[in-house]
Amino acid sequence: AHVYDPVEWVVCRSSLEKRLECSLPSDAEHVVTMSSMPATEHALESILEYGRDFFGYEDTRSDEEYESILAAARTQLMRSRKRPLLRVAFTSDDASEDSAVLLFELFDDYCPLACARLEESIVGGLYDGDEVHRLVRGGWLQAGDTETGDGDRTSGEPLVDECFELRHDRPGILGLVNAGPNSNSSQFYVTFAATQWMDKRYEAIGRLFDGLADLRALEATTTRNGRPTNRLRIARIEIVRV
Repeated sequence: AHVYDPVEWVVCRSSLEKRLECSLPSDAEHVVTMSSMPATEHALESILEYGRDFFGYEDTRSDEEYESILAAARTQLMRSRKRPLLRVAFTSDDASEDSAVLLFELFDDYCPLACARLEESIVGGLYDGDEVHRLVRGGWLQAGDTETGDGDRTSGEPLVDECFELRHDRPGILGLVNAGPNSNSSQFYVTFAATQWMDKRYEAIGRLFDGLADLRALEATTTRNGRPTNRLRIARIEIVRV
């Protein structure tokens, strides 16, 4: 079996469709492929029909059992990556609960200085209540101006560029805002789509592991002049190690 995280699925889906000669869901929270047949939360019935038609398989598992299998696959995938995770919960002034929860894999083996300072800033409460001050549909959201909230300032000394290996080839890339070479700041961005023009210009330090549907919901936020009309802010942010 192979487990795809939600953003890997966006990248790999088209090649699997050609190989399997079938249509697959565009967005899925996690995907487990078994015997070359993709199994997702949104396509389970189609897969069971495939099994009945071609192999005479009759399914006897409950929805709870499939949820358990999926949860175990997620945990196995997180442990196999051996990298820390960043969980960010967003909320807005007109929401009674979290508007979105995003889980990122941090590439601390490629960008150790940036990831270490990010964790230090989180522990110190730097981002608590911080606002998303820019949101561009089809582009990215931006936050981390902990001084004015307008995107004009940053906190701390600028960090040097460490690595440009992680490309902006998919939604959910997490990176650092800069004002030129070796000026990485406390401000960060999350992409809504592939933004290859950012490659070699901005340092990406992580990518989305879970929460693609929530990322799509954030992208749909109503804005005025590139800023959310209802204040969108960070409700909780933490480093997770499995």
